[in-house]
Amino acid sequence: TEETISQAIAIRNEISELKSLNYSNLSGWEIETSDAIAYMGKAELNQRISKFKKIIVNLDKKNSKLPILDLRYQQGYVLIK
Repeated sequence: TEETISQAIAIRNEISELKSLNYSNLSGWEIETSDAIAYMGKAELNQRISKFKKIIVNLDKKNSKLPILDLRYQQGYVLIK
């Protein structure tokens, strides 16, 4: 749909070092960057992109395993290191 295409463009423009971008009708967007893997969901995408960018700045980059972020929650997020 047009909305899905617009969201993909917004993600591509806002998230640097984007390695992979996948969409599922069930769970929404999954992105992978050089810093993390994140589940973004479908709703409130701009807020979730902002949250992702704020979290990434504060993550410890020394860990060789990519952290996984689940940003699909309104009141917070889940971080798996």
